[in-house]
Amino acid sequence: MITRHKLLETLGTTPDRLESLAHSLSTAQLARRPKKGEWSMAEILNHLLVGEREVIFPRLQRMLLETAPKFPSSATNRTGFAAEPAARDVS
Repeated sequence: MITRHKLLETLGTTPDRLESLAHSLSTAQLARRPKKGEWSMAEILNHLLVGEREVIFPRLQRMLLETAPKFPSSATNRTGFAAEPAARDVS
């Protein structure tokens, strides 16, 4: 079982690890989809960024300010995690 300390340590190092993995790749490599219907690395990284910025960070802010915040689904117009990225998500 993963400990809280190990989980926080892993989460804390993830942005640097992702940057180091993506930094050496070309634009074409980042945009390449492994198979039809699968996401490219650029789409995955953008999905993570949008999720952090538009969902996770605002929720963390509310948790600090409110006693018992309630959160609606963040994916009301999506079919799930594996859904194609919305056009506005891909730059």
